[in-house]
Amino acid sequence: MVRAVVLFLTDDDDNIDAMGEMTPDEAREMAHLLIDAADRAGSGEDLAPLLTAEVGECLRFSAGIGPNHLLAKIAGKLEKPDGCQHLGPDNMPNRLAHLALDDLPGISRAMSARLQNAGIHDVPTLCRLDPRHARAIWRSVEGERFVRALQGEAIPLVKTKRGGYGNSKVLAPAFRAPPEAYLVSRWLVEKAAARLRRDGRVAASFGLQLSPMGRTTWAASMRCAPTQDTLEFLRINRALWRSAWPVIRRAKLAGIGIHLGDVDLLDARTGDLLLPVRPGERTNGERAARAADFINQRFGAGTITYGVNQPHPGFFERG
Repeated sequence: MVRAVVLFLTDDDDNIDAMGEMTPDEAREMAHLLIDAADRAGSGEDLAPLLTAEVGECLRFSAGIGPNHLLAKIAGKLEKPDGCQHLGPDNMPNRLAHLALDDLPGISRAMSARLQNAGIHDVPTLCRLDPRHARAIWRSVEGERFVRALQGEAIPLVKTKRGGYGNSKVLAPAFRAPPEAYLVSRWLVEKAAARLRRDGRVAASFGLQLSPMGRTTWAASMRCAPTQDTLEFLRINRALWRSAWPVIRRAKLAGIGIHLGDVDLLDARTGDLLLPVRPGERTNGERAARAADFINQRFGAGTITYGVNQPHPGFFERG
């Protein structure tokens, strides 16, 4: 029997390390307790009550079960919060037939268009694709790995070097006017910066991309001192929007994207005599942002925000 991968997703993040006041080591220990509970469950329906008994009702999470991390991650996001779903030979690929291609983690809008051009128009067709053909479409071995994982093979995770933290969003009609889109960009910045801090990293550049309908995409970036301070990234975001304003002020925006680049570990950051801050030490703004992260994890996303923003959830962020 192939051992299943069980992932537990909190309301705000995609991994167990984000829970409450736990350190990464404590979170991993909790993950092992939860997996032991999963092993004791006689069926998928028995899993959720056992997990609730282990961690209590104060922590809201969803469980996903699958033969590999990709399917377990997708399963965990099908029913949030407090859901328990599984993906396997008995319900694949029909269980995902209602999803669009770019609803799947790892399928960008550009990759979705490439798949459409190759005659792949829905998730079931993608699941039945020859993995060698997927390698040709992706132009990378990652395409073959992705399709093999969708087909249920036990594909191991590959360690990758983090190049940056980004968020992008195809805008709903109500948010395509520049003032509304700007508020969505602030929400994206807050989400990306929180992930940056969660991983103990800093970023030394900020990029903004705006896609006016019927016009050429506008993109620019700005360097900064390595930081994980949300307010600093919001200031740069505002400055770049001002630069873009003559181009986009009368346009409707189809999509926006932000990117925190040139990342490094906080512990590797040198000190600054002018702030002053010692090597690896957080600034006052970064400590305040960490406190906001703690409150948002404890009491729910959006409990503390950095001024006005506009949440714009997608399929995997609803409910």
